Formats: sequence, C-alpha cells, structure tokens
Amino acid sequence: MAPGAPPTGTALDVVAAGPRDLTAEELALLETAVARVRDLIGPLEPAGIGALWSRLLDVAEVTDTEPARFVGMAIGTALLDVEPSARWVACLGPNGVTPAVVSDARPSAPVLVVADAMARWHERADGWVGDYLDRAVAHLTHTPVDGDDDAPWYATVDDLPEPPTQQVRDLATVAVDLALQSAGDQPQAFALLPGPDVTSYPFDATDRPRVRAWACEWAGESACAVLAVVWVDPPEGVGRHATARTGSLVVEAGERGRPGMASIQEYVLGPHGPEVVGPAAVGQIAPLL
Repeated sequence: MAPGAPPTGTALDVVAAGPRDLTAEELALLETAVARVRDLIGPLEPAGIGALWSRLLDVAEVTDTEPARFVGMAIGTALLDVEPSARWVACLGPNGVTPAVVSDARPSAPVLVVADAMARWHERADGWVGDYLDRAVAHLTHTPVDGDDDAPWYATVDDLPEPPTQQVRDLATVAVDLALQSAGDQPQAFALLPGPDVTSYPFDATDRPRVRAWACEWAGESACAVLAVVWVDPPEGVGRHATARTGSLVVEAGERGRPGMASIQEYVLGPHGPEVVGPAAVGQIAPLL
C-alpha cells in the first residue's frame, strides 16, 4: 500500500490501492522487457548494472527517461534472480502505475524499482546501484513487526476497528507537526508525552523495536498513560515509500491498555523545507503501554 494512495471501496473494506497482479497485457510487455534486459546486459551483477548506468548518464539527455526505465527493469530482474519468492507486480508510484517487486515475506511492501531509477535519473545520481540492491533484498526479506508496513491501513482514524481517544489523536497530531519541523536527510526517532515532554532516541533511529521499547520505558518511568513514538525516515529511494525525493513520518500513539494507532505521512524536502505529500494513512497496532 502506498501511504498517499486514494482509498478504494468503503472505508472499512480495504484501505488503499496496494500492489496488484499484472494483467495479461502487462505481463507480456514485462516479459519482453526482461528478455531485452538479459540479452543486452548479460549477467545481472551489481557492478555491471552500475557501470551501465554510469555510461548512460554520460551519453543520454536527462529528458530521455528510457535508459532509467531500462536500468530499473534490470534491477528488478536482478532481485528476482537472488530472492526466490520475489515477483513482479503493478502498484501506484509517484507518477501513476509502475512495475514493482514484492516478496512472499512482504507482499504489501513493494520495491519501486522503475520509479526509484527514474528519480535518480532526474537527479543525475551515480554510484548507487550496489547499495540499492543490497537494501532492496533486505527489504524484501524483512519480517515486519507490530505496526510495520504490512499491517492494514485505513483512510481516517475513525475508520479504525478501535478508534483512539481524543487525547491520543491530539498527541499524534503534535507528533506529526514536530516530526515535519525536524525532518531532514538523516533518520531520527523521538518520543513525546502530553505536555512539553519530548526526548530523542540517542542510538540507531532506524531500529524500530528498540526505539519502541525505549519510549515505553520512559513513559513507564514518567507514570504516563499516553505515549507517542515517532520515526522520521529521510528520502532513501528503497521500499514502498516511493522515490529518492520522498521520506516518511511514522507515528505510533496510544493509551495504556488500549489498542494504539499508527500513521504514515510522506514528505518531500522542498525549496522551503519539508512539505507533506498527500494524505496520511492510519493503522491499528497493539497497545503501546
């Protein structure tokens, strides 16, 4: 599911448009593209794909996006070669429906290989292919934890099976505002309680389970029954959070003994600072406290 995608059906039905199987026509076009990739490149090794990208940057105009699409297809095909359960799907990207790769471990969390390559093409980025492939494989094989990307997502807070109290909603709103103010090009994590109490996680901000445990311990020591935990993920270009320009604000909030809520809000680093992109998506999570 893409956080900014429009909801489909009734609010409690399914949340938003997620990855779907390819149509017969799309599959035929994809098979042709993959065959062309294999014929022209040969073994789909990171070094070879990266070298091809560098050559294409030198000889093609930025307005000609076909080279980026071709390399994106090569990267996706390479992912299928190394991850047995990976497969091609179609999903909503920044510019409409785009080819993507998912795995059995994370069927709702696509790697947007073509959209990511296109974004890097426009930025004239180089030297990124090897790291991208490593992180994409790790993304495809990652087993989600509570509140992670494969949980159901809804259009509004009121659509949740157990909507949170107003105090939790207010705290989550403050958390999003603070996250947007602090968003930049480095991962961040912090927690907040009702009132002025905010504290930043001093270690690896990308380790969600450790951040969550640290925040819950802090709330317990404060004898507080309401907590919000925030992750600010900068634009990275891997995973379902879309392109190299797009990051995400992930907020988990809850009250002791009650199911919590999670929200994901995409953002971009614009000329005037961080700016939100599209509506937030919300989900239900296990009690935080």
